[in-house]
Order: sequence, then C-alpha cells, then structure tokens
Amino acid sequence: LNGFADYGTSYLASCCDAPTNGSCGMTQVIGRSSCLRAVDSFWDTYANIIKYAGLGVTAVELVAFIFACCLANQTRNSQRRQNY
Repeated sequence: LNGFADYGTSYLASCCDAPTNGSCGMTQVIGRSSCLRAVDSFWDTYANIIKYAGLGVTAVELVAFIFACCLANQTRNSQRRQNY
C-alpha cells in the first residue's frame, strides 16, 4: 500500500520490472511508487473521463427507458383499439 517497505526484507516479483527467481532486491524496488500513489495518480488523471462516461451511459439509459415506455404505451393503445 505504502511502497516497498511494506514487504520487509523480501520483495515480491510484482514490485520490480525484471524479477529474478520470483523476487527482487532493494535497488530494483526503491524507485517504484506505492499502489496508493499509483491509484491516486490514475484517479486524478482520468476522473473527469470516468465521470462523463458514467453520465453519458446514464443519459443513454434514460432515453432508452423513455422510448421503451412510449413503445409499451403504443402497443397497449393499439391492442385496446382493436377491440372496437
């Protein structure tokens, strides 16, 4: 979460770019950022895109719902008119 220091003295292969024997040394991991910083950086970079994509999907769903209600009403009215 906070960086390579969370692992103690043995660092996992996920901490370094080119692992050897499933682990890596201190010199390979010292420059890597922590997961928390990476997620914060990703969120800061793409937050607006994620928000507007969510709003776009919501708008499309709302329009589809309105068209579905109109179609259901049209079908109900059509069936009712056939009885006369």
